[in-house]
Amino acid sequence: MAKKAKKQQENQQDGSRRRGPNWTISETLKLIQAWRMELDIPAVKREPAALLNARIYERFKAVCGGSTLHSEKGVIDKNNNLPIAFKFIVSFNNNRIVGSTGQPNWFELSQEQKKAIKAANKTDARNADISIFNALKSVLGGDDSVEPSVLMSSTSIFERDDISPSLHSS
Repeated sequence: MAKKAKKQQENQQDGSRRRGPNWTISETLKLIQAWRMELDIPAVKREPAALLNARIYERFKAVCGGSTLHSEKGVIDKNNNLPIAFKFIVSFNNNRIVGSTGQPNWFELSQEQKKAIKAANKTDARNADISIFNALKSVLGGDDSVEPSVLMSSTSIFERDDISPSLHSS
C-alpha cells in the first residue's frame, strides 16, 4: 500500500499522473467537513463559485493534515457530485426514480441493483455510503426529504416537485 501511495506521489510530481486515487469514505467525510466549515463562514454576497471552491480545497487539505493526493480539480469535481448523489438517493427512496417503485431503501440494494438503476436513469451519481449520505444532510439542509438548500443549479430530474415528504422506512 505504501508503494502505491509513493508511486502516486511520484507521478503527481513529474506531471504524468492522469487520474487521482479513488475516494475513500474517510476522505469524502473530510471533504464534507471542510465544505460545512466553509459554509459556516459568512460569505461575501455573490461570491464567485471559484472562490468558494478554492476555500473548500484549502480547508480540505488542512483537514487532511496539510496535503492530499487529490488535485484541486478532483476535490471540486467530487464536491460538485455529492449533491447530485444525495438528491438521486432521496428521489429513489421517495419512488421518484425509474425502477424505484416497490424497491427497498437505496442502502439495502446490492451494488448490482444500484448499478442497473443508475444506468436506467442515465445518471453518473456516485455511490454514497450511508455515513456520507447522513453527513451530507448537515450541509444540504439537514432534511433528506426536501430539496437541498445549498444547490446552485439542478437538472430537470431533480426539480423541487420531484421530491416528496417521506422516505422508505429502514
